[in-house]
Amino acid sequence: MAQPRPYQTLIFRSLHASQGILTLFGMLTGYWIYNTWDGRFAHIPLWVANESIIDSHSAIGGLFTGIFLLFILYSLNAGRRRLIQPKSFQQLGKVGKPIWWYNLHRFVNTGLLIMGLLIIVSGEGLDDDVLEAGLFSDLAYSLHLFAWVGMVLLTAAHTILSLKVGGLPLILSMVTIRMRLSDRPFNQLQRIYQWGKQHLF
Repeated sequence: MAQPRPYQTLIFRSLHASQGILTLFGMLTGYWIYNTWDGRFAHIPLWVANESIIDSHSAIGGLFTGIFLLFILYSLNAGRRRLIQPKSFQQLGKVGKPIWWYNLHRFVNTGLLIMGLLIIVSGEGLDDDVLEAGLFSDLAYSLHLFAWVGMVLLTAAHTILSLKVGGLPLILSMVTIRMRLSDRPFNQLQRIYQWGKQHLF
């Protein structure tokens, strides 16, 4: 019997896809910058980038910040079951059981949010001249590099664990164009307005 495909809300799919695309481009441009100006570890012979790649990376970072902050709001409210739960640490003892994999997935999801915040904060404190001056021990740069590595590793773990806990149906549910009546854009705007009325005003 085929495994039923779960349904993901339109707002979650949109935020998740936008964040995923921006994260991917941020990783690629970030590595290209690192490879050109730093390259102390894991250097590969790519063509040398010019300073415009730093501007592109900064522009991607600005878009990432906006989408990420919306995604955090969603994750801490409607998506909180995908994050660490009060019993998550206890259930980590049930190694190999389904609940163990689900909790591992929650830890990775929470870790991605933490790394995303660290990327934003360290990026805001990063001066473009640091790379050109070769100041690779700069605190903001070191934190940004650490967060980049963390984001790469956790994104890979997130993808693998998504396949483990939900299989192909879960992956397909993230890219489907299927939409429930209650999930149409106008209804979503109403829900966002009501949430804002309750929590922000």
